[in-house]
Amino acid sequence: MKKLRLFIIVVILFIVKSTYAQNEITGFLGVKFGDTNYVAIDILKKKFPQLEYNFPYINIPQISFLGTTFDSLVITFKEGKLVEGTFSLSETTSALLNEYPFRTQEQTQATIKNKQEYIVNKYTQLFNDIGNTFVIKYGKPQFPSEGTAIWRDNKLNSIKINSSIESRNGSNIIYFDGKLAITYQVGMSTDEF
Repeated sequence: MKKLRLFIIVVILFIVKSTYAQNEITGFLGVKFGDTNYVAIDILKKKFPQLEYNFPYINIPQISFLGTTFDSLVITFKEGKLVEGTFSLSETTSALLNEYPFRTQEQTQATIKNKQEYIVNKYTQLFNDIGNTFVIKYGKPQFPSEGTAIWRDNKLNSIKINSSIESRNGSNIIYFDGKLAITYQVGMSTDEF
């Protein structure tokens, strides 16, 4: 009976341990969760002189991370401690419906399809490349879904990748928007996302 109980406990511990990231998620770019705003600024200012500080946020425009140049990194502090960092990238492309009046409808549709495929392929590839990088370091995400993946460690610190593609219509134009965000967040609760 004791052996069975011990076996069940070991299995439960194994399952619980395997549901969290393989490595602890402590921060990004040399800053750690819990660092004060002064410590984070000192560390980041050396690498990124374009850093902008407006408490409780640090903004770093045009930042390279994981082989991609993001539009910005916004770092958030709560009670003077680093709690979150979000890398953001977005792009819009458009197709004019009446750009060339002597084109056939098929040619216009082909142009629209090409613009849409460009955004879809680019943001799908970025999501997959960055996700694969995190899989190597942190294991499989605990919460994968289409366009979103979340890794958590045993302290509930997390990394979330989110990619979305949207289209919208104007009077004579169609827009295709691609967005990608990577959010590092200190463990707060199990339902922060």
